[in-house]
Amino acid sequence: GALDEMSRFWVLSPKKKYSVGTAARQISQFFLEGILREDAPPPVEGS
Repeated sequence: GALDEMSRFWVLSPKKKYSVGTAARQISQFFLEGILREDAPPPVEGS
């Protein structure tokens, strides 16, 4: 969802207010921190 919104915003926005590189780093950091959390739910089998 977040990646879809960021890519849609970047492609359709007439003014580039945000750096793609900065946005990619922020989204990647958010995603990886969620995966690495000690209290994260266990993975679902078969997905």
